[in-house]
Amino acid sequence: MKAVIEVDSAAPARWNYAVAVLSNIEKAFGSNPRRYRLELVAFGPGIRMLSIWNDAHNRMPLTQLAAHGLKIRACHNAMLANHLTRKDIFAFARVVPAGVLEVARKEMQGYVALKP
Repeated sequence: MKAVIEVDSAAPARWNYAVAVLSNIEKAFGSNPRRYRLELVAFGPGIRMLSIWNDAHNRMPLTQLAAHGLKIRACHNAMLANHLTRKDIFAFARVVPAGVLEVARKEMQGYVALKP
């Protein structure tokens, strides 16, 4: 299974839901990342999910999921629009030029796009 989870909302309830979806997928497939590939892409107002200033609540579950193979991507365009620098984003997130293009690229690679 390959899935890319889009987060483009500033609503913490949506962030919590995205983390719950990711956690449930991991539980269903176990801690063996060879059985699945997951990527979370935060863009637009959703970039705040990865900001050290706005969302300390999701730091721990995202850290744990990243340790089990979740790839976390932060949209550079959204960072610029929200006046965020690399230092403002969780260290385990990788910055990509455009979040929407990252989602499209993953879909072309056979990933299913989920938008909780």
